[in-house]
Amino acid sequence: MPDESSYRLRFPFSLQPEYQIADVTGSVAIPVPELSATLAATPGGYAISVEGFPSQASAQSFVPNAWLGLATFMLDTKAAFSASTEVRAGTPVTVNNPQLGSHLQGERFFVDEGEPYVVPTGAALTWMQGFPPSFSTTASLQRAIAALSRGMTHPRAEPLFGNPRFRTAVDLFAAAGFEASGPARLLTYSMAMEVLAPPVQKRPVALALIERWRADLIAAKNGHTPESPEAQAFDSLERELLVRRGASIRWRIRQFVQATLVAGVKLGRKVLRFPASALPRYLAARRKSS
Repeated sequence: MPDESSYRLRFPFSLQPEYQIADVTGSVAIPVPELSATLAATPGGYAISVEGFPSQASAQSFVPNAWLGLATFMLDTKAAFSASTEVRAGTPVTVNNPQLGSHLQGERFFVDEGEPYVVPTGAALTWMQGFPPSFSTTASLQRAIAALSRGMTHPRAEPLFGNPRFRTAVDLFAAAGFEASGPARLLTYSMAMEVLAPPVQKRPVALALIERWRADLIAAKNGHTPESPEAQAFDSLERELLVRRGASIRWRIRQFVQATLVAGVKLGRKVLRFPASALPRYLAARRKSS
């Protein structure tokens, strides 16, 4: 029977079609202090279940942790995920379908509709879905559990979940895994990098030059009536100059990547550095050694 004094959060998710987590049989424990968290396979993909919450509100507040667990797993394995973060209360339904077995008639279930929801601990669940066959690449269960645990126990899960730039970048990174073509994936990954790269202004010497150009532009614009095509063209050019105060997207991404690599070196990570002209020789050597 459901326990109304304890609540469970169920967080279903799916991976991009060619990925799956190996050896998920039954419920596999995820290390989370003071809570009982498990990973299980479902007809639609997978589901994280977390029990031990004293109220519905406390169960719903754990959604950022579950989401960050999936984001950590995606970054660790390159397996993009799809999951809703709109939590709803589980609503029981009564089976009344003659096509189903007589033993199910009149039974009450909490039906999984692919969204996170909170139900009393011990509530029954059922799924009735069908999916076409597909090929997949497996990620080891140990790697999946370790990544999920790192993300779900991260001390900054809530602020990261609430950061719109980080959320958007993770969503774009996940969406790239579902793109059908290589160019579309590359473009989506580039968009994620653009969101993460912080906006900065150009160097003072460049800003001073832009201001001189703007002064010349305003002087030229004043020689035309405000509504004339010439004045409108100058207005458009002035807006472009204002935008040019910021560093280019290419420069921002380059600086962001360099700063990340330097941080990786400081943390003891191995970083490979070589000039772009040496890339063909490096790849040829790798193929030869293989």
